[in-house]
Amino acid sequence: MTFSPDGKLLAAAEEGKPLFDKGEETIIRLWKPSGRKLCTLAGHPTQVLRAFFSPDGKLIVTVCKDSSIRVWSTDSGKLISTMKGNCYPVSSLAAAAASNGFASASADGRLMLWNPDGTISTIAQNQRDCTAIALNSDGTRLASSMRYFGSALTMWDLASGKTIPLSKEHNDKWVRSVNFSADGKRLVSTGDDKYINVYDAADGRLVFSRYAASGLSGAALSPDGTQLISSESLLMLTD
Repeated sequence: MTFSPDGKLLAAAEEGKPLFDKGEETIIRLWKPSGRKLCTLAGHPTQVLRAFFSPDGKLIVTVCKDSSIRVWSTDSGKLISTMKGNCYPVSSLAAAAASNGFASASADGRLMLWNPDGTISTIAQNQRDCTAIALNSDGTRLASSMRYFGSALTMWDLASGKTIPLSKEHNDKWVRSVNFSADGKRLVSTGDDKYINVYDAADGRLVFSRYAASGLSGAALSPDGTQLISSESLLMLTD
């Protein structure tokens, strides 16, 4: 099961089965946390592997075992669109708040941008073993990390399709997480080198770096950008 960003909706599989049920078809129901059922998302041809809400909670996106992606209205449960473009299973998804578009990484190494009008853009084709992806709030930046090629942390300018060089990565170690700040101006990453790095999303410049002796599994900036919250600690930031 999964909650919407504001915590007002819950998506769960039929009859209390796990969301990622092993059956041939998964029916998703949307509920209020109080237990009131709102609507049913039916029509998935195969097992649902992943599901996530759009940042505004108005849409829910489901990914099936056949690699098709479906976008649903959370108000009515109506299927808005079905998107097909991946030949291999989808490994990661990320959404952009401003446009309700989203990005995906799949096992064949492709990074793809899925637009609300149903069009699809391929950002890269060599991102095998992608560990994490993130979109900033206005949909202008995409970050990805790969385990296969060392740290391989990359930030993309989606308007030009070009990469933005980062001034420091994670010493060829596995990058565990990537997240953008709420305003889209900072990128935060954590890696197996035990560093938290914060970059300027405009030019890739490193603006903050901190070593964490106990290791890190993730980190994120507070909405106002003044606090850095990690799996180890809470840090205060100043420009």
